[in-house]
Amino acid sequence: IAHGSQYGAKIQTLAADYPETVFAWGNGVDTYGQPNVYAYKADAEQGGYVFGQLAALQSESGVLGICGPVDSGDAHTYAAGFTQGAIDAGIDPANIKTVFTGSFGDVSLMSDCAKAAIDEGADILTGSSQAVPGAIKAVEDADKIWLGVQYDTSPIAPTVVLADIVYD
Repeated sequence: IAHGSQYGAKIQTLAADYPETVFAWGNGVDTYGQPNVYAYKADAEQGGYVFGQLAALQSESGVLGICGPVDSGDAHTYAAGFTQGAIDAGIDPANIKTVFTGSFGDVSLMSDCAKAAIDEGADILTGSSQAVPGAIKAVEDADKIWLGVQYDTSPIAPTVVLADIVYD
C-alpha cells in the first residue's frame, strides 16, 4: 500500500517487476494498465469544502491559511475544496494564504508556513501531512484556530484545534 501521489512512479516500476504482487496506490487514479495495480482516492475536497465554510464563518479577520506538503493528491484536493468553501461563504480569494512546502515531513517548514500566514492576518489555519505539528505549534503560540485533516490533531494542542477530519 502506497498512500500518496508521490509513489506513482515507484508503483509503476515495481508493479511491472513483481506481477504476482498486488499494489494499492492511494490518491492516484492511473493504474498504468497493469492488472496488479489498484488506485483509490480520498475525496478530500468534500471535507475541505465543509471546513472552508466553517473557517469563513468563524474567522474574525477574514484571512485564512492553508499549509500543505505538495500541490498534488489529497493535499491538493483538500486545499481546493477548502478554498472553494471559503469563497462560497464570502471570503475574498486573495485572503486565502496557501503555501505548499514541498515536504511531507519538515516540521520546521510547516511552522514557517503557518507563521507567514499568521503574519498576513490569518486567524484560522488548516493543512495536512505528517509535518503539521509544526504549524499547529505556531497556531497555538499565536492563539489562533486550527482545523486538522487526516488524523486527530487535538492531542497536539487541544485549546486551538476546532475540528478534525479523520481518514478511516
